[in-house]
Amino acid sequence: ATTTKGSSLAASDVLEVIDVPAKTMVWAAGFEVVTPSDGDFNVDIGITGTDVDAFVDGFDCDSNSTGDMTNLPAAYQPQVVASDDTIDMLILAGSSAAPSTGVVRMWAVMQDVSNDLGPDEVDRDQLA
Repeated sequence: ATTTKGSSLAASDVLEVIDVPAKTMVWAAGFEVVTPSDGDFNVDIGITGTDVDAFVDGFDCDSNSTGDMTNLPAAYQPQVVASDDTIDMLILAGSSAAPSTGVVRMWAVMQDVSNDLGPDEVDRDQLA
């Protein structure tokens, strides 16, 4: 992330992590800690154009451990993306020390919900 940004990470930085094509439903997203980070910071994960903390709301990265995984917020609902967007990680503004080390593995469960298939491309109406 620091290489892409060109400088150290800081509070309020938004890291674009996963591209989401138009007409996609994002069922869930989150991350797993691969290498624990330094710093005392919290993060949100969401979609910039719809809900910035849809998938992770204020995950505390202070004292995280290898294998820690995020959970979906209690008020969670899947997100439908109308136009191309990204799933982003936001380092929250109230963080006292942004990370300079650490590795996370981001994940997302997405489904194409476009209606671009015609009747000749689907066999649902065929009778046996």
